[in-house]
Amino acid sequence: MSPNLFLCACTVLKPHRWFSNSPSHKASPCKEYWSSPVPGLYEYIPGRGWYLVAAEDPAFSPVKKEPVDYCRALQRYVLRAELEERIRWCRVRDTDGRHVEKRLFRMDDGITWICCWQDDGRFVEGPWERWCWDKETEKFRKMNIGGDLDWEKNRIDREKEEDI
Repeated sequence: MSPNLFLCACTVLKPHRWFSNSPSHKASPCKEYWSSPVPGLYEYIPGRGWYLVAAEDPAFSPVKKEPVDYCRALQRYVLRAELEERIRWCRVRDTDGRHVEKRLFRMDDGITWICCWQDDGRFVEGPWERWCWDKETEKFRKMNIGGDLDWEKNRIDREKEEDI
């Protein structure tokens, strides 16, 4: 029996047929219990991501499904509302002395802000420039690690908590 040349040509010339789209390869919705960012039940919806469906704490019960995003700066999942709270646009001086608009992200310590995006919105892998809010000038300034008292106090408190 000789090979069918028509089927061979179709296979070679139509690469979209090389891979099957069987239902077994597609992600299916699932529910999981997570202890972080908020302890509760989370649901994965294919093509849309993770959502908080029910929280353990009755004080924090979402009325609708609360979206959860992975934050690459913190390297963990965070509620989208909290993620948007942590982002702030501000005018800062760059190294040339010009005022530029930067999007800063507040870290977990509450003092440190980082610039982890380029001007076109693409994420930049660390290390990042650290900024802090200067209470005297009421503007953001580059952070001097070791010379910034608020950061130093916060670091000492974190070390004490780790020892306990």
